[in-house]
Amino acid sequence: MSDYGVKVTYSGPILFLASGQWTHTFASLKERLPLRNLHWRSVSRPSVRSVQELDVELVSLESVRDEPSSQIPTTLLERPLLNIYFVTCEDADTYKTSVRKQIRDWHTPITQRKNQEWLICLVVRPDTEGTTKRLFQRGTVLDKIRADFNVPKRDRCVQLAWSVGSEDPAAWTDLISKMKEGIISSFDVNIIQREEEVKRSELQRQMPGWNFCTFFILKESLASSFDGMNLTEDALIQYDELEASFFQVLKEKNLSWFGQLGGTAPNDDSAPLLSVTKKPYRELILSNTITVFDFRSYLLARQCFLLARLGQLAEAAVKAERFITSFARTLRENKRDLSDFFLESWIYSAAIGVVNQCDAWADAASLEPPTMVSLNAAKAELLDLARSQLDKIGIRKGYLPSVHPFSMSLPSSDLESAQAPPPEPGEARISSADLIEALRGRDEFDRLYITTTNRTIQTFNSCSRRRFALKLHASLAALDDARQRHPSAHAVFASLPGHYVAQKWSSLEGFVLLRSMKCYPQLDRPKDKEWVTQAIAFLRAFVSHGDDQDGQAEESSDASFASMFGQEKINFITELVNGLRDAVSLDDELVVQSHPAFSLKLESESGRLLETEDGSTIDVTVVNSLPVGVSTSAVCFKVNGGGDELLFSSSGAEVSLPPGQTRLSLSCRQPKYNLEMQIPCAGIFKVGSSSIRVGKVTFEYSASSATNRTQKADKESRKITPQSQVLRLPRDDQALDVQLAFPDNVILDATPHLMLSVYTGRNHVTKATVGLRNPTDEVVFNIEEAEVCQGVPADLIAFSYESITIRDVPPNTTLRVNVPYSGVRLDTIKASSPESTNSSMTLMEFTVDSNDIQRQFTRSRQVSTALPLAVNVQDYFRGTNEVTNFKA
Repeated sequence: MSDYGVKVTYSGPILFLASGQWTHTFASLKERLPLRNLHWRSVSRPSVRSVQELDVELVSLESVRDEPSSQIPTTLLERPLLNIYFVTCEDADTYKTSVRKQIRDWHTPITQRKNQEWLICLVVRPDTEGTTKRLFQRGTVLDKIRADFNVPKRDRCVQLAWSVGSEDPAAWTDLISKMKEGIISSFDVNIIQREEEVKRSELQRQMPGWNFCTFFILKESLASSFDGMNLTEDALIQYDELEASFFQVLKEKNLSWFGQLGGTAPNDDSAPLLSVTKKPYRELILSNTITVFDFRSYLLARQCFLLARLGQLAEAAVKAERFITSFARTLRENKRDLSDFFLESWIYSAAIGVVNQCDAWADAASLEPPTMVSLNAAKAELLDLARSQLDKIGIRKGYLPSVHPFSMSLPSSDLESAQAPPPEPGEARISSADLIEALRGRDEFDRLYITTTNRTIQTFNSCSRRRFALKLHASLAALDDARQRHPSAHAVFASLPGHYVAQKWSSLEGFVLLRSMKCYPQLDRPKDKEWVTQAIAFLRAFVSHGDDQDGQAEESSDASFASMFGQEKINFITELVNGLRDAVSLDDELVVQSHPAFSLKLESESGRLLETEDGSTIDVTVVNSLPVGVSTSAVCFKVNGGGDELLFSSSGAEVSLPPGQTRLSLSCRQPKYNLEMQIPCAGIFKVGSSSIRVGKVTFEYSASSATNRTQKADKESRKITPQSQVLRLPRDDQALDVQLAFPDNVILDATPHLMLSVYTGRNHVTKATVGLRNPTDEVVFNIEEAEVCQGVPADLIAFSYESITIRDVPPNTTLRVNVPYSGVRLDTIKASSPESTNSSMTLMEFTVDSNDIQRQFTRSRQVSTALPLAVNVQDYFRGTNEVTNFKA
């Protein structure tokens, strides 16, 4: 009998079974098998179960034993569910004299068989159907058979009008329908009876003498019966309930029905996990000698096999992976009872075996693309689990260094022991052919490691889990590095970081960058632009990963940076920072946007006056999130307002930024001219960008990024509050000031003038040069024709085509000059609106003898040129007269 389907016996008169008619009838019946679309309506279940297809094995009645081969049969389908008696008879006299006795001789013992259905089939020729009734006879032969053998409310007699050459498919309809009805009826009775036996056994669980193994065999017979009927979901439910019962027994610590934990038999470490024939499991269960190892393996194999029949291959693979992982912990707790490398060999062989079995199932099925992707994802996890065992074996044998990424596969309890020298080479008592070959030497180990890793990478790629595949590429590059193949290792490491940036997988990004840069000394390469770029990216990953750990941990499979560095972290970060500062191979300045290593914020929205000289300072806090100090050549803060752009920067000396917070005072200058000077500015300014310069690398931060980012040097002392967006600079009444205004005296028909005023404040101006320019060139200033206002010494001021020169002006002196202009007559001249015609005082250079500071900057001024005259006209009407009143 096949593994699936039911038995149906046939019998009949000896002469009929030996005839050619029966031979053709039997062959035609088998052509109509398997049965299809059977529906099981049971009182024990709320819904109808449908069987799409059911194999039927037709066997001779004489070849079947009435008693089962075991007291508890493997399946209820071992015995026939239906017995059919085929007979041919053309008249009632023959029926009375011989045929009825033949049927009765078959019918009497058949009805004594427990829970088996029976059916009598009268085979007639199509041309004689309905003509077997003779004169003075009541009813046909079929009627007489029904009268003699049928029971009330159940018709078990059917007529088959068929002969050789008949092509009428409807002739078989009644027989096929009766067969379905009989099989389902017998199956239902058997299932109900067996379920009652299972319930009684379960209720006796707390009674002395109850045996879990016997209960398992009894309930498994239900699962096997459902499986044989193609009711796979019902079969799986039985095994799931058995698994729950086992865990309950395990919770109660009552394992007296089992032998030892197991795993000590030959080939236990390498036998296929999902094979149900590798051991006589049923006999071991019945004899109460099965080990926990064998029992769990058998139960898993049955469950996965049923999941595969349901087309749920991915679920089967996931279930197997979870079992391997969980049961491995049980084996690890009892590791002293197992041979050396047994656990690694079992996990490796089990995972590879499940993958191979899933491939075989997938080849035999037609899977939809989404299902195949899910299956490949589960297979990739199994292959990665197998690959991790090679990491453990390689470290223990000394084939691999106990460093990241290889050490990630080690349990935490094994990390310390892995740091010890590798054990002396010895013969491991394992049976896996792959691992035995790998243990012969480093070259053999590398071949298996590379093959397994590449297979895992390919499977990860097939399910679009690319970043997991990239992670394994890093493992292969680490192997190349360990084998002194540095060019190959560096090429792979250098190509990987970009793939991790989008996913924000900072730990892996940092690892590959770290390993790439550590290859540089072996490659005899200078710290070029590639090295600088990698160093900056590594510091970004380093700081970002630290932030993630302060909040929520990143992927559990990722080791921390500390495990990658060991004790070299401080030295390595210091080397990177010094390398960035001293890098001379950069041809151009390198600007890095929003790097998390640093952040800057204003301490206050208000700046401070210098008091002793012109200009303002602001106080800022710089946070260095690196674990080492950084020496920077400049710290700058840029603000904008009123058409002016100001840059507050540190002094020309190097500024040291230790880890954590550093408070600095920055002075104001104008970035366009790149001169060390103080600029007298006042008003409200919008915070623009900030920057920190290290060598030829400038770390630049926009105001928005500074607002949204919170850096942490530790959990409290280095926390940054949101960045202020406004800076207020107070007015310094003693600072040098330049104004452009409408003159006091205006002659309507004369050339228009603007009055330029220069106030020296506290400064002794040795020389000042002032130039005026309109941005749109619609207004031209005639500086050569400018005139000194009354009361101003003429020898202090000189005029040229482009500028006004002022010399040797003492402090607290105001100089006024009228400057004519020509062009479009304006109501306003507005420097801050380039779209309109306007006037702007553009450039002024001056030197103050008191402190030898040269200042060069730009001022924008808005000047109203409307006439300072208002005329009010009022009209009064008096009869026929109009009186007009003018007021100026």
